[in-house]
Parts: sequence; structure tokens; C-alpha cells
Amino acid sequence: MKARVLRSELKEAMQLATKIAATKSPMAVLEGVKIEVKGDEIHLYVTDMENSAHVTLPAEVEEEGASLVSTKLLMNLVSKLDSPEVILEGDERKLIISTETFNAELATYPIEEFPDVIFEEPQMSFTLPAEELRDLIDKVAFASSYPDDTNPVFAGVLVELEGSSLAFVATDGSQLARREVQVEFQGEYTGIVPTKSLLAISKMLKGLDDVKLELGKTTFGINFKGVHISSRLIEGEFPAYKEVIPQEHNTLVKIATKPLVGAIKRIILLSKVKGLEGIIKLKIEEDHLTVESMESELGKASERIRTLEFEGDPQDIAFNGKILLTALSKSDFDIVTLKFIDDVSPMTLITDEDKGYLYLLMPMRVAVEV
Repeated sequence: MKARVLRSELKEAMQLATKIAATKSPMAVLEGVKIEVKGDEIHLYVTDMENSAHVTLPAEVEEEGASLVSTKLLMNLVSKLDSPEVILEGDERKLIISTETFNAELATYPIEEFPDVIFEEPQMSFTLPAEELRDLIDKVAFASSYPDDTNPVFAGVLVELEGSSLAFVATDGSQLARREVQVEFQGEYTGIVPTKSLLAISKMLKGLDDVKLELGKTTFGINFKGVHISSRLIEGEFPAYKEVIPQEHNTLVKIATKPLVGAIKRIILLSKVKGLEGIIKLKIEEDHLTVESMESELGKASERIRTLEFEGDPQDIAFNGKILLTALSKSDFDIVTLKFIDDVSPMTLITDEDKGYLYLLMPMRVAVEV
């Protein structure tokens, strides 16, 4: 094979490939990228058996053929070259990458051992603004148990389409995040996508306009600008999360997010009680919300924040401050509304800024008084 390609386009494609290709795999070929030259294009294929990517690049092709080389090595080489064009030349035994002044010969993997990268025909597909998909992922993925995959279902994100409402939902059993948007499509679908896959996809979406979502029986895929990525769905039943969403509350408080985040960050520094690290208590009153630490040998701390709105009964409830801090940071809203029933029921977080967003967090039962 022999083809000439723009270095910038090859570099961008290889950056994407390295996010999908396996690393430290017992099957060395899964750490490779299959380069296939045909027609007037170069096709790059990578897979870790759970996720697959196919990238198509325009090229000046002199000779068709294929080769399989280390994804990481090729990426490192391409990123350090300073020529506007790169020539790829070789066969199943070697790959030569060259410019006017540079030449390198790379060893190859046995191409016949590389698995076929086959993309499932989707049950349905529709386009979505890339930033909207990125926001769907980033606002819920943190609530899954990933990277702990003891329970694979909790290490994934539920993708749920009901009519024209598309929702992403994640939970680790103690917290739950859900975000819903409206799409220009009608259908019914559910599938659990590995959080790891969605986080990799999220990194690829910055700066893009629209992407096509492809929802299949066993895979979740996206398509954009010559790039096709597919992820195998997680088998299993996602928890019946709608049953745990509180339909009522005894206390409601609206508060600015920035001062609340700042208070939690400071109070956590003194929340060092053995076995209860990071636990904070929220004391909700008519005009103020007070964040308090657990008293320890380090001392104790509290910070009072003025509320913007209050209704209902005062509450004293303990939470994992680290988890709540992550949720508030990821939600990225200026003002949030917190709803409480009691000290054993989940707290609900919503915002007027995004009517499709919902977050739940279970309180902590602690015997130590604050």
C-alpha cells in the first residue's frame, strides 16, 4: 500500500483512535490500528472488543493495501512530525511512515489476528447538537459507579428515549443524576452504555456541530465527519429509578451554588472523623443554610449561607460532602433548589436553569452529634 495524507488530519484521527484502542491487553493486536488503503481513502480501525472506531480520511492513493501497527507509536510519531503531508507505505510485514526529510520503518502485528470491526445496523438514528450530547454525558456520568465495575449496570449510563424525550440516567446506589432533552425524532428505546465509553466520546465532541446517534439492539453509536464509533451495551436491568424519585417534600430551599460549593470545600477540611471522612451536616432554616463539620480531634467548623427562598420545616441532615461537592460542580448551575423530606429520604436537586435536570442524593445516618 502507498498513500499520501495531510498530517493534521491523520493526527486528529490518531488522537481519536488512541482513546478507543486497548492498552496493556493480553491480545497485542488490540493495541494496534488497522490501516486500510483503498479507492481514494485511508480507513483506520481500532477496537478493544467493547468499543470500536472507524475513521475515514481522504488521501492520494498510489497502491491499495493494509497494515496493522501500534496505535500509540504511530500517534506519537505523527504528532511530532512537522511536515504538512505524510506518506504511509507498506504491507502486512512493515509500515514506512515518511516525509521529505523523515523516514521510519515500523514493525507490524499479524493483520489476520485483528478482529473484524463490524458495526451493527441501528434500530433508530437521529441527529443531535454535539454540545447537547456532551452536556447529557457530563451532567450524569459522574453519578455512576465507574471506574468500580463490581456491578456493571451501575458502571453504565441508561439511555432512554420515550417519544421525543431523550434522557441519560446514572446511579451508583447512593446518588442518581438524570438529564432530559427534546429531540426531533419519535421512538422508544432503552440501553445501558458503559460510562467509560461515553466519557471517551465526550472528549471528542468539543468544537463539533451535529452528531448522529445510532441506537442499536446491542450497541450505542455516534457518527460525525467520517468517524463512526460503536460501544457494546451492558447487559442487565437498570434499577427502576422512577420509583425512588420523591413526589413531595417537607422543606424547600433555593440557594446560590457558588457560595455553597465554597462552604463545603472549607468545611470538608475539618470533616476527618475516623470512618466518617468528608461527612457534613446541612442545617436548613428559614433565612440560612448552615454547613457544619463533624467534630474531631482537628476541631470543628461551620459556615452560614443566606438562602434565596425557603418553605416548609427546618431540617438537620448529614450527607457525604465529597459526593455533594462533585454533583454541584458538575451541574454547573448558578442557582439550585434543594428539596428534603426527612433525614432518611433522598434529597432532590433541581434548577430553573434546566428543567430537564434532576439529581438525588441519599443522606448519611451518623451516630455522632455535630
